[in-house]
Amino acid sequence: MKIKLIQLFFLTLMVFNSAMSQKEGSVWYSGKTVNGYCCANFFTFTETGYTKEFITLDPSEKIRDGSGKATISDESGELLFFTDGFDVYNRNYQIMLNGDSVFVMEGEILSFYDRSGGVNLPDWGMILPCPADSDKYYYIYLGIKDDEVYPTEPIGMGLNYSKINMRLDGGLGGVTKKNVNLKKFRSTRSSLKAIRHANGRDWWIPVMELENAIWHLFLLDDTGIHLSHVSEDLEIPELFCNLAFYNYALDQYVCMTGDHFFPWRAYHDRPYDYQFHIYDFDRCAGTF
Repeated sequence: MKIKLIQLFFLTLMVFNSAMSQKEGSVWYSGKTVNGYCCANFFTFTETGYTKEFITLDPSEKIRDGSGKATISDESGELLFFTDGFDVYNRNYQIMLNGDSVFVMEGEILSFYDRSGGVNLPDWGMILPCPADSDKYYYIYLGIKDDEVYPTEPIGMGLNYSKINMRLDGGLGGVTKKNVNLKKFRSTRSSLKAIRHANGRDWWIPVMELENAIWHLFLLDDTGIHLSHVSEDLEIPELFCNLAFYNYALDQYVCMTGDHFFPWRAYHDRPYDYQFHIYDFDRCAGTF
């Protein structure tokens, strides 16, 4: 069974939400900073629209307003827990039992844990239900570190997870496994996706290597999360540009992907920021 995987942030969110069985993806939130740590807007989406609730958190909770957010609700659409990319919070907007410091970072970017703005990196983490137990969930996220060549440009360093059991702490939940590394490799910092397996129960979790057309396919099934295989698409390097230079002599951009350089069509003055890619994906075999 093949589907088109569109690597575009909002479309990815819609595909993810529609794949959930009931209303697990109906609550989103946006952090807000006012004179430091402050508050958040929670949006609950329904068939006819949405409602917004403004929540002011206790300063000790330190919710951050950057990216890295993920939420999960129960089948009726009631919020269960959420994360700002650094800590995991229960439905009472308090840090969950053992839910502090749920992230994997190295280098200067680690200092963002103590900043109210957090880190602005899209597609960094997500929450998926455990196929074997409806009261357990996996928070799955990329490791992030400073690039050795371009220190101001963080890169991914593989896939990690923490496990949440909602039976703990009187139904508010608790983190039972924290920051477990599945595989450490140089990965694209915003390539994390979730695709429902063709069996309707399990999940494919593809993560793309940095500057390569190679996807590491992890599988979430009844046994947990594990690396299934690696899938390569030789077409991708000609479409994917990580670094572009302007050649004044030729009046054109030149793109670097891995060790290769090739001409690149300019879109305004930022050629690598205006693109999305469409892939064929086999949901049975987990291949591109």
